[in-house]
Amino acid sequence: SYCLDLSEGSGGDERKGVHVDAAEEEEISGSKGTANFVMKWKDSKREASISVTPIKGLTRSIKGDDNEKWVPIMAFECRGCVPTGYRPEGDWEVVSSGGSTFPDV
Repeated sequence: SYCLDLSEGSGGDERKGVHVDAAEEEEISGSKGTANFVMKWKDSKREASISVTPIKGLTRSIKGDDNEKWVPIMAFECRGCVPTGYRPEGDWEVVSSGGSTFPDV
């Protein structure tokens, strides 16, 4: 799950600490499509959705030779919202190139 701060994009409403889980699927109103997160903005009643979307050839796991580099590990398709922040939460596990595991990082 990813914890994000969101803005409506038109300078209106904000939501902090929203959880987006790639394993969850929700229906999008008025559509046959689904997303991993769907919500309505309080003031405008507009719907927003986010889909967790790996991008072939771009997003990937971090590797040992990526030291000091930015690596895109995930992408989000956002409709009706703009991510304004990311809050790392939960249990992360690091596996070294030598196979050592470091849980709860």
